[in-house]
Amino acid sequence: MLDDPEIPDLLTPEQAGELVGMSKQGVMKLIHADRLPARQVGRQYVLRRSAVADYRETREHL
Repeated sequence: MLDDPEIPDLLTPEQAGELVGMSKQGVMKLIHADRLPARQVGRQYVLRRSAVADYRETREHL
């Protein structure tokens, strides 16, 4: 599903964590605190690559 060219760049919480340097659990905490937008598809959460990049950039400027 994540490699389908018809679907925008989507990441799992694990992949997002790798990009921002944190664990899957850390990403899940951000999702549940509404600090990182995500959608639940079945039992899996997916995040837009652009949202993760925006979060990473904001985090780097702190």
